[in-house]
Amino acid sequence: MRRAILFLMILSFCVFGVCTGCLAAGKNVETPVRQAEMSNATLKSYYELSDPDYPHIKKLLTIHDFKALDQLFSQRLALYEKDVRYEWLLQDSYNIFTPDEGIAAEDIDAWIEETDSFIAYAARGRFLTQLGYSARGAKFASNTPKYKMKEMAYFFAEATKDLQASISRNPRFMPAYACMIRMAKATSMPFTAKEVLSKAEAQDKRTFYVRHEYMGTLLPRWGGSYEEMAEFARYAIKYVHLNPLLWSLQGDVDADHGDNYFGRGKWDEAIASYSAALKFGDRLSWLRWRALSYSRNGDKDGAMADAKRTLKYTPKDDSARNLSTTGNELGLNFDLTANTSVARNIAADTKTYLVFLVDHQIDWLATRPDKGKSVVDSNETKIERTIRGMGHVCVQKSDLMHLLQDRHLALEDLPQPERLLLAKSLGADAIINARITDMGKNHIQNMYFENIQIDAISVNTGATVWSAQLKGSVIYPKNDYAYTYILDTMENELYSLLHSKLKAQFPVPPK
Repeated sequence: MRRAILFLMILSFCVFGVCTGCLAAGKNVETPVRQAEMSNATLKSYYELSDPDYPHIKKLLTIHDFKALDQLFSQRLALYEKDVRYEWLLQDSYNIFTPDEGIAAEDIDAWIEETDSFIAYAARGRFLTQLGYSARGAKFASNTPKYKMKEMAYFFAEATKDLQASISRNPRFMPAYACMIRMAKATSMPFTAKEVLSKAEAQDKRTFYVRHEYMGTLLPRWGGSYEEMAEFARYAIKYVHLNPLLWSLQGDVDADHGDNYFGRGKWDEAIASYSAALKFGDRLSWLRWRALSYSRNGDKDGAMADAKRTLKYTPKDDSARNLSTTGNELGLNFDLTANTSVARNIAADTKTYLVFLVDHQIDWLATRPDKGKSVVDSNETKIERTIRGMGHVCVQKSDLMHLLQDRHLALEDLPQPERLLLAKSLGADAIINARITDMGKNHIQNMYFENIQIDAISVNTGATVWSAQLKGSVIYPKNDYAYTYILDTMENELYSLLHSKLKAQFPVPPK
Protein backbone atom coordinates (compact mmCIF):
# COMPACT_ATOMS: atom_id res chain seq x y z
CA MET A 1 0.00 0.00 0.00
CA ARG A 2 2.80 2.36 0.93
CA ARG A 3 4.55 1.57 -2.34
CA ALA A 4 1.37 2.36 -4.28
CA ILE A 5 0.91 5.66 -2.47
CA LEU A 6 4.58 6.52 -3.01
CA PHE A 7 4.27 5.68 -6.72
CA LEU A 8 1.21 7.92 -7.06
CA MET A 9 3.00 10.77 -5.27
CA ILE A 10 6.00 10.48 -7.58
CA LEU A 11 3.75 10.27 -10.63
CA SER A 12 1.77 13.32 -9.51
CA PHE A 13 4.97 15.24 -8.88
CA CYS A 14 6.34 14.36 -12.32
CA VAL A 15 3.12 15.31 -14.12
CA PHE A 16 2.78 18.52 -12.16
CA GLY A 17 6.44 19.33 -12.71
CA VAL A 18 6.14 18.77 -16.46
CA CYS A 19 2.99 20.88 -16.67
CA THR A 20 4.59 23.61 -14.59
CA GLY A 21 7.60 23.51 -16.88
CA CYS A 22 5.32 23.85 -19.91
CA LEU A 23 3.66 26.88 -18.39
CA ALA A 24 7.02 28.37 -17.56
CA ALA A 25 8.22 27.72 -21.07
CA GLY A 26 5.11 29.37 -22.49
CA LYS A 27 5.69 32.35 -20.27
CA ASN A 28 9.31 32.58 -21.39
CA VAL A 29 8.26 32.60 -25.03
CA GLU A 30 6.29 35.78 -24.35
CA THR A 31 9.02 37.32 -22.22
CA PRO A 32 11.16 38.77 -25.06
CA VAL A 33 8.18 40.62 -26.51
CA ARG A 34 7.15 41.91 -23.12
CA GLN A 35 10.73 42.91 -22.29
CA ALA A 36 10.98 44.85 -25.55
CA GLU A 37 7.73 46.65 -24.72
CA MET A 38 9.08 47.53 -21.27
CA SER A 39 12.32 48.75 -22.85
CA ASN A 40 10.33 50.99 -25.21
CA ALA A 41 8.28 52.37 -22.33
CA THR A 42 11.48 53.19 -20.45
CA LEU A 43 12.99 54.80 -23.53
CA LYS A 44 9.91 56.98 -23.93
CA SER A 45 10.24 58.07 -20.31
CA TYR A 46 13.93 58.80 -20.83
CA TYR A 47 13.06 61.28 -23.56
CA GLU A 48 9.99 62.73 -21.85
CA LEU A 49 11.97 63.42 -18.67
CA SER A 50 15.13 64.59 -20.43
CA ASP A 51 14.98 68.35 -20.91
CA PRO A 52 18.47 69.51 -19.93
CA ASP A 53 17.84 73.21 -20.71
CA TYR A 54 21.25 73.95 -22.19
CA PRO A 55 20.76 77.74 -22.29
CA HIS A 56 20.17 77.80 -18.52
CA ILE A 57 23.21 75.64 -17.75
CA LYS A 58 25.38 77.72 -20.07
CA LYS A 59 24.11 80.96 -18.53
CA LEU A 60 24.92 79.79 -15.00
CA LEU A 61 28.42 78.87 -16.12
CA THR A 62 28.95 82.15 -17.99
CA ILE A 63 27.82 84.36 -15.09
CA HIS A 64 29.84 82.20 -12.68
CA ASP A 65 26.90 81.18 -10.54
CA PHE A 66 28.75 77.99 -9.64
CA LYS A 67 26.79 77.20 -6.50
CA ALA A 68 23.60 77.11 -8.56
CA LEU A 69 25.34 74.81 -11.05
CA ASP A 70 26.41 72.45 -8.29
CA GLN A 71 22.91 72.46 -6.87
CA LEU A 72 21.32 71.79 -10.30
CA PHE A 73 23.48 68.74 -10.96
CA SER A 74 23.12 67.44 -7.41
CA GLN A 75 19.35 67.64 -7.81
CA ARG A 76 19.44 65.80 -11.15
CA LEU A 77 21.70 63.14 -9.71
CA ALA A 78 19.27 62.75 -6.81
CA LEU A 79 16.42 62.28 -9.29
CA TYR A 80 18.36 59.56 -11.04
CA GLU A 81 19.21 57.88 -7.74
CA LYS A 82 15.49 57.53 -7.06
CA ASP A 83 14.33 56.77 -10.61
CA VAL A 84 16.47 55.24 -13.38
CA ARG A 85 14.36 56.99 -16.02
CA TYR A 86 16.22 60.22 -15.21
CA GLU A 87 19.54 58.79 -16.40
CA TRP A 88 19.42 60.57 -19.75
CA LEU A 89 18.48 63.87 -18.14
CA LEU A 90 21.64 63.59 -16.08
CA GLN A 91 23.75 62.46 -19.05
CA ASP A 92 22.30 65.03 -21.46
CA SER A 93 22.89 67.81 -18.96
CA TYR A 94 26.52 66.73 -18.68
CA ASN A 95 27.01 66.54 -22.45
CA ILE A 96 27.00 70.33 -22.79
CA PHE A 97 30.54 70.66 -21.46
CA THR A 98 32.39 70.60 -24.78
CA PRO A 99 34.07 73.25 -26.94
CA ASP A 100 31.47 72.54 -29.65
CA GLU A 101 28.76 73.92 -27.36
CA GLY A 102 30.64 77.19 -26.92
CA ILE A 103 31.87 76.35 -23.42
CA ALA A 104 34.98 78.26 -22.31
CA ALA A 105 37.75 76.41 -20.47
CA GLU A 106 38.36 79.51 -18.29
CA ASP A 107 34.83 79.32 -16.90
CA ILE A 108 35.25 75.67 -15.89
CA ASP A 109 38.65 76.45 -14.32
CA ALA A 110 37.02 79.18 -12.24
CA TRP A 111 34.25 76.77 -11.26
CA ILE A 112 36.74 74.25 -9.92
CA GLU A 113 38.65 76.99 -8.14
CA GLU A 114 35.53 78.21 -6.34
CA THR A 115 33.60 75.05 -5.42
CA ASP A 116 35.98 72.09 -5.92
CA SER A 117 32.86 70.01 -6.69
CA PHE A 118 32.58 66.60 -8.33
CA ILE A 119 30.58 68.01 -11.24
CA ALA A 120 33.09 70.80 -11.88
CA TYR A 121 35.92 68.29 -12.23
CA ALA A 122 33.71 66.01 -14.35
CA ALA A 123 32.85 68.95 -16.61
CA ARG A 124 36.50 69.76 -17.26
CA GLY A 125 37.21 66.07 -17.78
CA ARG A 126 34.59 65.93 -20.53
CA PHE A 127 35.85 69.17 -22.06
CA LEU A 128 39.41 67.83 -22.24
CA THR A 129 38.24 64.47 -23.56
CA GLN A 130 36.55 66.21 -26.45
CA LEU A 131 39.68 68.27 -27.12
CA GLY A 132 41.57 65.00 -27.32
CA TYR A 133 39.15 63.52 -29.85
CA SER A 134 39.24 66.73 -31.91
CA ALA A 135 43.05 66.68 -31.94
CA ARG A 136 43.09 63.07 -33.11
CA GLY A 137 40.57 63.49 -35.93
CA ALA A 138 38.16 60.95 -37.36
CA LYS A 139 40.58 58.69 -39.24
CA PHE A 140 41.69 55.25 -38.11
CA ALA A 141 44.77 55.19 -35.88
CA SER A 142 46.86 53.72 -38.71
CA ASN A 143 46.06 56.77 -40.84
CA THR A 144 46.50 59.35 -38.08
CA PRO A 145 49.82 61.27 -37.81
CA LYS A 146 51.85 60.61 -34.66
CA TYR A 147 51.78 64.24 -33.58
CA LYS A 148 47.96 64.13 -33.50
CA MET A 149 48.03 60.98 -31.40
CA LYS A 150 50.44 62.73 -28.99
CA GLU A 151 48.11 65.72 -28.71
CA MET A 152 45.23 63.39 -27.94
CA ALA A 153 47.29 61.53 -25.34
CA TYR A 154 48.10 64.82 -23.58
CA PHE A 155 44.46 65.91 -23.37
CA PHE A 156 43.35 62.44 -22.30
CA ALA A 157 45.95 62.36 -19.51
CA GLU A 158 44.69 65.69 -18.18
CA ALA A 159 41.07 64.59 -18.53
CA THR A 160 41.81 61.42 -16.58
CA LYS A 161 43.07 63.45 -13.61
CA ASP A 162 39.86 65.47 -13.52
CA LEU A 163 37.53 62.50 -14.00
CA GLN A 164 39.26 60.55 -11.26
CA ALA A 165 38.99 63.60 -9.02
CA SER A 166 35.27 63.74 -9.77
CA ILE A 167 34.76 60.05 -9.00
CA SER A 168 36.71 60.31 -5.75
CA ARG A 169 34.37 63.09 -4.66
CA ASN A 170 31.20 61.29 -5.82
CA PRO A 171 31.60 57.71 -7.06
CA ARG A 172 27.89 57.58 -7.96
CA PHE A 173 28.19 60.04 -10.88
CA MET A 174 27.94 57.64 -13.82
CA PRO A 175 28.69 60.09 -16.68
CA ALA A 176 32.29 60.38 -15.48
CA TYR A 177 32.78 56.63 -15.96
CA ALA A 178 31.25 56.78 -19.43
CA CYS A 179 33.71 59.54 -20.35
CA MET A 180 36.66 57.44 -19.20
CA ILE A 181 35.44 54.49 -21.26
CA ARG A 182 35.34 56.74 -24.34
CA MET A 183 39.03 57.49 -23.84
CA ALA A 184 39.94 53.85 -23.30
CA LYS A 185 38.20 53.03 -26.59
CA ALA A 186 40.33 55.46 -28.57
CA THR A 187 43.79 54.58 -27.31
CA SER A 188 45.82 52.75 -24.68
CA MET A 189 45.23 54.24 -21.24
CA PRO A 190 46.49 53.35 -17.74
CA PHE A 191 43.09 51.71 -17.27
CA THR A 192 40.95 49.50 -19.49
CA ALA A 193 37.34 50.06 -20.43
CA LYS A 194 36.42 46.87 -18.61
CA GLU A 195 38.07 48.08 -15.41
CA VAL A 196 36.11 51.33 -15.57
CA LEU A 197 32.88 49.43 -16.24
CA SER A 198 33.49 47.18 -13.22
CA LYS A 199 34.00 50.19 -10.95
CA ALA A 200 30.84 51.84 -12.28
CA GLU A 201 28.77 48.68 -11.79
CA ALA A 202 30.09 48.32 -8.26
CA GLN A 203 28.43 51.65 -7.55
CA ASP A 204 25.31 51.34 -9.69
CA LYS A 205 24.08 48.21 -11.44
CA ARG A 206 21.20 50.06 -13.12
CA THR A 207 23.18 52.21 -15.55
CA PHE A 208 22.38 51.82 -19.22
CA TYR A 209 24.52 54.63 -20.58
CA VAL A 210 27.82 53.36 -19.17
CA ARG A 211 27.11 49.88 -20.53
CA HIS A 212 26.09 51.37 -23.87
CA GLU A 213 29.42 53.22 -24.01
CA TYR A 214 31.26 50.04 -23.11
CA MET A 215 29.45 48.11 -25.83
CA GLY A 216 30.96 50.55 -28.32
CA THR A 217 34.46 49.44 -27.30
CA LEU A 218 33.58 45.88 -28.32
CA LEU A 219 32.79 46.74 -31.93
CA PRO A 220 35.09 44.93 -34.37
CA ARG A 221 36.43 48.23 -35.74
CA TRP A 222 37.61 49.11 -32.23
CA GLY A 223 39.34 45.79 -31.71
CA GLY A 224 36.41 43.80 -30.33
CA SER A 225 34.17 41.21 -31.93
CA TYR A 226 30.50 40.43 -32.42
CA GLU A 227 30.91 37.42 -30.15
CA GLU A 228 32.13 39.68 -27.33
CA MET A 229 29.26 42.08 -27.93
CA ALA A 230 26.69 39.29 -27.78
CA GLU A 231 28.27 37.86 -24.64
CA PHE A 232 28.22 41.26 -22.93
CA ALA A 233 24.56 41.77 -23.83
CA ARG A 234 23.69 38.40 -22.29
CA TYR A 235 25.57 39.42 -19.15
CA ALA A 236 23.97 42.87 -18.94
CA ILE A 237 20.38 41.64 -19.10
CA LYS A 238 20.86 39.98 -15.73
CA TYR A 239 20.07 43.46 -14.44
CA VAL A 240 17.11 44.12 -16.70
CA HIS A 241 14.81 44.09 -13.66
CA LEU A 242 16.65 47.22 -12.53
CA ASN A 243 16.54 48.95 -15.91
CA PRO A 244 14.35 47.54 -18.73
CA LEU A 245 16.34 49.49 -21.34
CA LEU A 246 19.23 47.05 -20.89
CA TRP A 247 17.22 44.54 -22.92
CA SER A 248 17.92 46.54 -26.09
CA LEU A 249 21.68 45.92 -25.81
CA GLN A 250 21.01 42.57 -27.48
CA GLY A 251 20.25 44.42 -30.71
CA ASP A 252 23.63 46.14 -31.02
CA VAL A 253 25.24 43.41 -33.12
CA ASP A 254 22.44 43.42 -35.71
CA ALA A 255 22.39 47.22 -35.70
CA ASP A 256 26.09 47.36 -36.50
CA HIS A 257 25.51 44.96 -39.40
CA GLY A 258 22.79 47.38 -40.50
CA ASP A 259 25.20 50.33 -40.31
CA ASN A 260 27.71 48.48 -42.47
CA TYR A 261 25.08 47.55 -45.07
CA PHE A 262 23.74 51.11 -45.06
CA GLY A 263 27.20 52.48 -45.75
CA ARG A 264 27.50 50.17 -48.76
CA GLY A 265 24.05 51.05 -50.11
CA LYS A 266 22.64 47.56 -49.52
CA TRP A 267 19.21 48.73 -48.45
CA ASP A 268 17.42 45.37 -48.24
CA GLU A 269 20.13 43.92 -46.01
CA ALA A 270 20.23 47.08 -43.90
CA ILE A 271 16.46 46.95 -43.37
CA ALA A 272 16.63 43.29 -42.35
CA SER A 273 19.46 43.97 -39.88
CA TYR A 274 17.81 46.99 -38.26
CA SER A 275 14.56 45.03 -38.04
CA ALA A 276 16.37 42.24 -36.21
CA ALA A 277 17.87 44.78 -33.79
CA LEU A 278 14.52 46.47 -33.15
CA LYS A 279 13.01 43.21 -31.93
CA PHE A 280 14.88 43.90 -28.69
CA GLY A 281 13.43 47.38 -28.34
CA ASP A 282 13.55 50.74 -30.03
CA ARG A 283 16.56 52.99 -30.41
CA LEU A 284 16.08 56.23 -32.26
CA SER A 285 19.25 55.73 -34.29
CA TRP A 286 18.04 52.30 -35.44
CA LEU A 287 14.63 53.67 -36.39
CA ARG A 288 16.22 56.60 -38.19
CA TRP A 289 18.59 54.48 -40.27
CA ARG A 290 15.91 51.94 -41.08
CA ALA A 291 13.60 54.77 -42.17
CA LEU A 292 16.34 56.14 -44.42
CA SER A 293 16.99 52.63 -45.77
CA TYR A 294 13.30 52.31 -46.59
CA SER A 295 13.32 55.75 -48.21
CA ARG A 296 16.34 55.00 -50.38
CA ASN A 297 14.89 51.62 -51.23
CA GLY A 298 11.82 53.33 -52.66
CA ASP A 299 9.53 52.24 -49.81
CA LYS A 300 7.88 55.48 -48.71
CA ASP A 301 5.33 53.73 -46.52
CA GLY A 302 8.07 51.99 -44.55
CA ALA A 303 10.02 55.23 -44.15
CA MET A 304 6.95 57.14 -43.01
CA ALA A 305 5.94 54.42 -40.53
CA ASP A 306 9.37 54.46 -38.85
CA ALA A 307 9.41 58.25 -38.82
CA LYS A 308 6.02 58.35 -37.09
CA ARG A 309 7.29 55.77 -34.60
CA THR A 310 10.28 58.05 -33.92
CA LEU A 311 8.03 61.06 -33.36
CA LYS A 312 6.33 59.23 -30.49
CA TYR A 313 9.62 59.59 -28.63
CA THR A 314 10.84 62.95 -29.97
CA PRO A 315 7.93 64.99 -31.39
CA LYS A 316 10.26 67.89 -32.32
CA ASP A 317 12.57 65.84 -34.57
CA ASP A 318 12.55 67.77 -37.88
CA SER A 319 14.12 64.95 -39.88
CA ALA A 320 11.54 62.46 -38.62
CA ARG A 321 8.74 64.94 -39.29
CA ASN A 322 9.93 65.32 -42.89
CA LEU A 323 10.12 61.58 -43.36
CA SER A 324 6.69 61.08 -41.82
CA THR A 325 4.99 63.39 -44.31
CA THR A 326 7.01 63.05 -47.53
CA GLY A 327 8.92 59.78 -47.19
CA ASN A 328 12.27 61.57 -47.62
CA GLU A 329 14.52 63.09 -44.99
CA LEU A 330 14.69 66.47 -46.65
CA GLY A 331 10.94 66.96 -46.59
CA LEU A 332 11.01 67.93 -50.26
CA ASN A 333 8.16 67.66 -52.72
CA PHE A 334 9.72 66.60 -55.99
CA ASP A 335 8.29 67.31 -59.44
CA LEU A 336 8.52 63.87 -61.05
CA THR A 337 7.45 62.31 -64.33
CA ALA A 338 7.99 58.83 -65.73
CA ASN A 339 6.91 58.43 -69.34
CA THR A 340 6.83 54.70 -70.00
CA SER A 341 6.00 52.49 -72.96
CA VAL A 342 5.52 48.72 -72.65
CA ALA A 343 5.28 46.19 -75.50
CA ARG A 344 2.81 43.94 -73.73
CA ASN A 345 3.17 41.02 -76.14
CA ILE A 346 6.93 40.83 -75.50
CA ALA A 347 6.91 41.87 -71.84
CA ALA A 348 4.77 38.90 -70.82
CA ASP A 349 7.59 36.49 -71.76
CA THR A 350 10.46 38.60 -70.45
CA LYS A 351 11.42 37.47 -67.00
CA THR A 352 15.23 37.74 -66.73
CA TYR A 353 17.12 40.98 -67.26
CA LEU A 354 20.76 42.01 -67.44
CA VAL A 355 21.55 45.66 -66.65
CA PHE A 356 24.16 45.86 -69.36
CA LEU A 357 25.26 49.46 -69.45
CA VAL A 358 24.54 52.65 -67.55
CA ASP A 359 26.45 55.77 -68.60
CA HIS A 360 26.12 59.55 -68.47
CA GLN A 361 26.65 62.67 -70.56
CA ILE A 362 27.29 65.02 -67.65
CA ASP A 363 30.39 67.23 -67.93
CA TRP A 364 30.73 68.02 -64.23
CA LEU A 365 30.48 64.34 -63.33
CA ALA A 366 33.25 63.55 -65.80
CA THR A 367 35.59 65.95 -63.96
CA ARG A 368 35.19 64.17 -60.63
CA PRO A 369 37.98 61.80 -59.50
CA ASP A 370 35.80 58.74 -60.16
CA LYS A 371 34.46 60.15 -63.47
CA GLY A 372 30.93 59.70 -62.13
CA LYS A 373 31.31 55.97 -61.46
CA SER A 374 29.61 56.19 -58.06
CA VAL A 375 26.53 57.77 -59.66
CA VAL A 376 26.50 55.16 -62.42
CA ASP A 377 26.86 52.30 -59.93
CA SER A 378 24.07 53.76 -57.81
CA ASN A 379 21.74 53.90 -60.80
CA GLU A 380 22.59 50.32 -61.77
CA THR A 381 21.63 49.23 -58.26
CA LYS A 382 18.37 51.20 -58.40
CA ILE A 383 17.43 49.72 -61.78
CA GLU A 384 18.10 46.18 -60.56
CA ARG A 385 16.09 46.87 -57.43
CA THR A 386 13.19 48.13 -59.55
CA ILE A 387 13.25 45.02 -61.74
CA ARG A 388 13.41 42.65 -58.79
CA GLY A 389 10.63 44.59 -57.10
CA MET A 390 8.40 43.66 -60.04
CA GLY A 391 9.12 39.98 -59.46
CA HIS A 392 11.69 39.59 -62.23
CA VAL A 393 15.23 38.19 -62.08
CA CYS A 394 18.50 40.03 -62.71
CA VAL A 395 21.64 38.38 -64.04
CA GLN A 396 24.63 39.22 -61.85
CA LYS A 397 26.68 42.01 -63.41
CA SER A 398 29.83 40.23 -62.22
CA ASP A 399 28.99 37.31 -64.56
CA LEU A 400 29.04 39.72 -67.49
CA MET A 401 32.30 41.33 -66.41
CA HIS A 402 34.01 37.94 -66.09
CA LEU A 403 32.79 36.98 -69.56
CA LEU A 404 34.07 40.24 -71.05
CA GLN A 405 37.42 39.77 -69.35
CA ASP A 406 37.76 36.22 -70.68
CA ARG A 407 37.04 37.45 -74.23
CA HIS A 408 39.14 40.63 -73.90
CA LEU A 409 36.17 42.84 -74.69
CA ALA A 410 35.34 46.38 -73.50
CA LEU A 411 31.82 46.98 -72.24
CA GLU A 412 31.37 50.44 -73.77
CA ASP A 413 32.69 49.49 -77.23
CA LEU A 414 30.33 46.59 -77.92
CA PRO A 415 27.70 47.13 -80.63
CA GLN A 416 24.12 46.27 -79.78
CA PRO A 417 24.02 42.86 -81.57
CA GLU A 418 27.03 41.63 -79.59
CA ARG A 419 25.50 42.89 -76.35
CA LEU A 420 22.38 40.86 -77.04
CA LEU A 421 24.35 37.70 -77.84
CA LEU A 422 26.43 37.96 -74.66
CA ALA A 423 23.34 38.57 -72.55
CA LYS A 424 21.56 35.61 -74.13
CA SER A 425 24.54 33.36 -73.34
CA LEU A 426 24.14 34.39 -69.68
CA GLY A 427 20.45 33.44 -69.64
CA ALA A 428 18.93 36.90 -69.95
CA ASP A 429 15.71 37.57 -71.85
CA ALA A 430 16.48 41.28 -72.18
CA ILE A 431 19.22 43.80 -71.56
CA ILE A 432 18.91 47.21 -69.96
CA ASN A 433 20.74 50.20 -71.43
CA ALA A 434 20.42 53.43 -69.48
CA ARG A 435 21.83 56.91 -69.81
CA ILE A 436 21.75 59.93 -67.52
CA THR A 437 21.20 62.67 -70.06
CA ASP A 438 20.94 65.67 -67.74
CA MET A 439 21.82 66.24 -64.10
CA GLY A 440 22.79 69.20 -61.95
CA LYS A 441 21.65 72.42 -60.31
CA ASN A 442 20.33 75.67 -61.73
CA HIS A 443 21.91 78.11 -59.28
CA ILE A 444 19.73 81.03 -60.31
CA GLN A 445 16.52 79.13 -59.58
CA ASN A 446 18.00 76.94 -56.80
CA MET A 447 16.60 73.99 -58.73
CA TYR A 448 18.08 70.49 -58.85
CA PHE A 449 17.22 68.37 -61.87
CA GLU A 450 17.92 65.00 -63.47
CA ASN A 451 16.79 63.15 -66.62
CA ILE A 452 17.33 59.43 -67.24
CA GLN A 453 16.55 57.35 -70.33
CA ILE A 454 16.13 53.58 -69.86
CA ASP A 455 15.53 50.96 -72.56
CA ALA A 456 14.89 47.23 -72.13
CA ILE A 457 15.76 45.32 -75.32
CA SER A 458 14.78 41.73 -76.12
CA VAL A 459 17.80 39.48 -76.75
CA ASN A 460 15.81 37.38 -79.23
CA THR A 461 14.36 40.05 -81.52
CA GLY A 462 16.18 43.26 -80.64
CA ALA A 463 12.78 44.89 -80.13
CA THR A 464 12.06 47.22 -77.23
CA VAL A 465 10.36 45.43 -74.34
CA TRP A 466 9.80 48.65 -72.46
CA SER A 467 11.30 52.10 -72.26
CA ALA A 468 11.13 54.93 -69.76
CA GLN A 469 12.07 58.57 -69.66
CA LEU A 470 12.46 59.79 -66.09
CA LYS A 471 12.49 63.48 -65.26
CA GLY A 472 12.77 65.04 -61.83
CA SER A 473 13.33 68.48 -60.35
CA VAL A 474 13.06 70.19 -56.99
CA ILE A 475 13.60 73.67 -55.57
CA TYR A 476 15.89 73.69 -52.56
CA PRO A 477 17.40 77.10 -51.67
CA LYS A 478 19.59 75.94 -48.77
CA ASN A 479 23.20 74.78 -49.07
CA ASP A 480 23.25 72.38 -46.13
CA TYR A 481 23.30 69.23 -48.29
CA ALA A 482 25.67 68.12 -51.03
CA TYR A 483 24.44 68.10 -54.62
CA THR A 484 24.71 64.36 -54.88
CA TYR A 485 22.68 63.72 -51.73
CA ILE A 486 19.71 65.72 -52.98
CA LEU A 487 20.01 64.18 -56.45
CA ASP A 488 20.29 60.67 -54.96
CA THR A 489 17.14 61.28 -52.94
CA MET A 490 15.38 62.44 -56.10
CA GLU A 491 16.59 59.36 -57.98
CA ASN A 492 15.03 57.14 -55.34
CA GLU A 493 11.74 58.94 -55.87
CA LEU A 494 12.03 58.57 -59.64
CA TYR A 495 12.69 54.85 -59.52
CA SER A 496 9.86 54.36 -57.05
CA LEU A 497 7.54 56.08 -59.57
CA LEU A 498 8.97 53.94 -62.39
CA HIS A 499 8.26 50.78 -60.41
CA SER A 500 4.63 51.80 -59.89
CA LYS A 501 4.04 52.67 -63.55
CA LEU A 502 5.68 49.54 -64.98
CA LYS A 503 3.88 47.29 -62.53
CA ALA A 504 0.57 48.77 -63.65
CA GLN A 505 1.39 48.42 -67.35
CA PHE A 506 2.82 44.91 -67.45
CA PRO A 507 0.22 42.43 -68.78
CA VAL A 508 0.51 39.68 -66.17
CA PRO A 509 2.72 39.04 -63.15
CA PRO A 510 5.77 36.96 -64.12
CA LYS A 511 5.64 33.29 -63.17
